Amino acid sequence: MKSVGFKFEEAKQLLSDDNSYLYLITKSRTIILSPRFIGKILPGIREFIDREVNLFSDFLDGVLISYSNIKLHQPFSSVHDDRPYLHLYIQADYIVFKPYVGCTLKGVVNKLSQGHIGCLVHKHFNASVPRPFKNADKTVTICSKEMNLNSELLAFHPVIKCYLLKVP
Repeated sequence: MKSVGFKFEEAKQLLSDDNSYLYLITKSRTIILSPRFIGKILPGIREFIDREVNLFSDFLDGVLISYSNIKLHQPFSSVHDDRPYLHLYIQADYIVFKPYVGCTLKGVVNKLSQGHIGCLVHKHFNASVPRPFKNADKTVTICSKEMNLNSELLAFHPVIKCYLLKVP
C-alpha cells in the first residue's frame, strides 16, 4: 500500500516546535470494516485510517497528519443484525494539525507573483500571503487570518490565508 502523509517519526519531530500546531493525541473509537478484511484485520484498519490522512477529522478536530500504535480493544469483531460488516473498537496515536485563526506559522516560499507569496507550511499545507514587498523568497513567518480546513470536496486541500509577520 502506498504511504500517505508524513511518516510518524518525521511528524513526531515537529511536535517540539511551538509554532507547529501539531498535537499527539491518543484516542479510541469504533470503526467498521468490510468483511473482505476477515483474517487481515490490521491491513483493513490501516486502509480505513489512511483514507482520513490529510483530511479534516471531526473525530480529532483537526487535519490528520500521521498515526501509529494501533491497538484492538477486544480480540473479536462484532457483527450487528444481518449486516456482514466488522465493528472494531481500536485505539491509536494520531498526530493532528490544529492551527487557529491568528496563530503564527512558518512557511517556506514556493511561489512568487506580483500579488502574493505562496508558502508551504510543514512542506504540505498551502498558505497564501498578500505580497507587500519583493525580497520574500525563502522562509517567512506568517500569521493566519482565514482557514478552511474542513472542506466538503475531497479533491480540495485545506486552505490557509495569512499575512506576513517576518522575513529573515
